[in-house]
Amino acid sequence: MKHAKFHRDKEEIIKHIINKQLDPFSVKYEDILGVEDWYTQYEITQEQNDEWIDYCINYLRKEYGMTLKMAKKEMLYVNLMWGLKIKR
Repeated sequence: MKHAKFHRDKEEIIKHIINKQLDPFSVKYEDILGVEDWYTQYEITQEQNDEWIDYCINYLRKEYGMTLKMAKKEMLYVNLMWGLKIKR
């Protein structure tokens, strides 16, 4: 069952998603461990944020069999918790 795989791999999924978001900065998940409010130290454009969310939704659907609705809901949570600042 793919949903069981999702719950088992949740830590790895978060690492993958955060690494994807940090790609433009040549920073990895391991680099930000223990850094308080690390997600406020990097800024991206709204377009970059949208691309990241779209990538992650497609990743969750393909790798973990999530429905579009479930993947969007998961990414709303992830973006709220760890989404980078949007440039103004």
